[in-house]
Parts: sequence; C-alpha cells; structure tokens
Amino acid sequence: MVEIGSRPLVVVCAGAQASELASYVRNHQIVGEPVFVRSFVDDHRFEPTFENAPLLSGIDHLAKLLRTQVSEQFLYIAAVEDNRTRSAVVRRVEHLEATNLTPWTARHVSAVIGDTVQIGIGSRIGPGAIVSSRTTIGDHCVLNANCTVSHDIEISSFVNIGPGVSICGGVRIDEGCAIGAGATIADGIHVGAWSVIGTGAVVTDDIPAHVTVAGVPARIVQRHGRSGRHTTLAS
Repeated sequence: MVEIGSRPLVVVCAGAQASELASYVRNHQIVGEPVFVRSFVDDHRFEPTFENAPLLSGIDHLAKLLRTQVSEQFLYIAAVEDNRTRSAVVRRVEHLEATNLTPWTARHVSAVIGDTVQIGIGSRIGPGAIVSSRTTIGDHCVLNANCTVSHDIEISSFVNIGPGVSICGGVRIDEGCAIGAGATIADGIHVGAWSVIGTGAVVTDDIPAHVTVAGVPARIVQRHGRSGRHTTLAS
C-alpha cells in the first residue's frame, strides 16, 4: 500500500536483481520507510508490468516520465549485477540530467552498519550484511547477502561483493572489482581496479588491476584488457 508522502523509486533493469530490490522495498515498507517502486525500466523487456509495478521499455520512456512528472521527485537505483554494465547504465541515466531524479541507497533492514561507515549514492546493502567501522563504500556498489566487511576499509565505486564474502581490516578495493561468493580477503590487501576474485578464493597478496584470481591461496588465472576482454594464462 502506498502512503501519502511516499517517495517513488525507479528501478533500472528488470531481472533477478530487480526482483531482489523489490523485496527490499517491501521490507522497508513494513518498518515504515516511505518508499515504493513507481516503475521498472528495461531496454529488453516489453511486458506492461514487472513485480506488480509498471515496466517502462527503455531509458527514453524514463525520460518522458520525468518530463511529464516534473514536479515529482523520484529516486532511482540500477539493479544490475555486472559492474561494467551497471556503470554504463548509470552513465545513461545521468546523461538525462533530470533534476527530479536522485540515486537511492538501499540498505536491507537486517543489515548491520556501523555508525562510522559512509555509504555512497546508489549502493545496495543486502540482507545480513555486516559493515563494521571506519569504512567507506563508494557509489553504486553491491554488497550481497551475509557478506562481512571489517574495519578501516576503502571500497571504491561500482564494486560487487558476493554473498558470504569476508573482508578483513585495512583492505582497499579499487573501482569495478567483483568478489565472488564466499571469498576471503586477508588484512591489509589492495585489490586493483576492475579485477575479479573467484568464488571461494583466499586472497593473501595484493592483486593488480585488470586480472582474475582464483584458488587457495588466490593466484592470477586471467589478465584483462581495459575493455574487459580476458586472456587466459598458460598453466
């Protein structure tokens, strides 16, 4: 039920991540936070609705909504798992230069966030996530269910931290990194931009930019170009 004064939220993309976000919103409503999903936006889906809300078929339709409802202030969040794609989607939305559209930071009601933690715009903190203290999370990041982020950590924008990940103290994670489910990053590690840490990997040494690591302990298995293309290393 939408209450008077509720903030309308636009979820950009309509897939599994969007369904998960819709459940976050319902949990927010249960505890009385005034937010509701006004619509979803997706270039590749053409059904009239998604998750019981209107589905707009593309960014152009979002632009039209914002122009016709110029007096209404909308929130938005990009529900995209892949970091590069999420970055591109955010750039497209920002290119609209709509004064009545603001990024929303979604924090699941069961997440535990320390009072000295700073979270950037458009980021999403999943159920059961724990972020300890003196930690900075950048813009448009995803911290999935039951991940643990310890103290004195710097996480740049467009990072995706998988379910059950454990990040120890003093870690620095640069822009666009993807950390697979159940991975562990030891104290004081630096992970370079747009690198990928495989599922279940244990990172005990610094990771350069644009690589994929896997294993226990984690070792480089691929090198990427800046475009994201991969080159598999010889065994």
